[in-house]
Amino acid sequence: MNVITPLLITASIVCGFASRYDQLPTDATLDYRLEMGEAQTGYPVYIARPDCSEIGLEYWVEYGNGWQLSQVFDCAVRDDSDGALSWMTNNNILVELDYYSAASVGFDGYGLIPVCIAPVAPEMAQGVPS
Repeated sequence: MNVITPLLITASIVCGFASRYDQLPTDATLDYRLEMGEAQTGYPVYIARPDCSEIGLEYWVEYGNGWQLSQVFDCAVRDDSDGALSWMTNNNILVELDYYSAASVGFDGYGLIPVCIAPVAPEMAQGVPS
């Protein structure tokens, strides 16, 4: 587990809620993003965000496992044709966690869990922590 100094991100921390992907959508989406070059392997957490322009960006995320580095691997449909964007916005859902990360804290996928996130500034990014 990596510990990040709160001083580095205090001004950028936003807290809200997280939902979670099921296993099959996690695997299929990550495989697709890796194939398209929009995601990289090795992150401890993958997240979906409302804004599709954030795919590939890194965030610090805390949802019960300490602060962990994550990469955005999916997003809500921009035209909201499936209702995901409205659902995330109206319910203060900041991220959807990948299945494996959610399972690591016992999140079974029903309901929402508290989460805090902070963007990783490019000048602070060190790649995936070991």
